[in-house]
Amino acid sequence: MTNRTVRTKSAALGGALLLGAVALAGCSSSSSSSSTTTKSTLDPDVEQVLALAHGVAAKEGLKPSEVTVTAKVSPANDSWMRFTVTPKPGASNSVQGGYGYAHQAQTWSVVETGTAQVGCPVNGQPPTVPLSVITSFGLTCPTA
Repeated sequence: MTNRTVRTKSAALGGALLLGAVALAGCSSSSSSSSTTTKSTLDPDVEQVLALAHGVAAKEGLKPSEVTVTAKVSPANDSWMRFTVTPKPGASNSVQGGYGYAHQAQTWSVVETGTAQVGCPVNGQPPTVPLSVITSFGLTCPTA
């Protein structure tokens, strides 16, 4: 079975979509955290990203009880973060996990989300996420 890539782009600080699950992230520090961590221990940037991720997931009809959202800063560039949304045990079979990247310029914005090859070059276009950021998470692009 082939892994179908689902990708969306958003220049705004909200709206990114996966098939049944969404996720956002971004951070300018070296923190890594999950949505189950006590908020008082979170880096403020991570906290913002996790809140955004839950908001977008809610717009897609996903309940916080169905998903776990995590975010991690890129070791290559701390203005980039990779985030994941994964179904919790017992969640509906319709909940599909995914991942994506967010970048902080003046504000955090979602660059791209999907289920595979997120941020990679498509149809001769440049990557939407720097390849150094993608590879810093142990991922690769098929055309890179």
